[in-house]
Amino acid sequence: SDVSRSLREVSWLAQQDGWNDLPAVKTGEVYLIDHVFFSCPGPRVVQGLEILAQLTHPEHFEGMVPPGGVVKLDSVMARNVDPGEISGCFHPYPGDAN
Repeated sequence: SDVSRSLREVSWLAQQDGWNDLPAVKTGEVYLIDHVFFSCPGPRVVQGLEILAQLTHPEHFEGMVPPGGVVKLDSVMARNVDPGEISGCFHPYPGDAN
């Protein structure tokens, strides 16, 4: 699904037992990425790998994330919000670049 659909559905995940115990949730390393970069064979798969490279090693890669392609969880905001409202805790990645 695209990012907007993922944002609509992420509250289901946040309501599951153990969500808040996940290391990625605790550190804010939860990303929603547009499926188009992984679901169809072709050049976009390479772009998807470039996106993952930037997300996992931002010290080595930049400029790989297309505008609107990724949103990132704000873990500070997420600590104080009802799981059903978690989608409001995601922001465009990388910040103001999108």
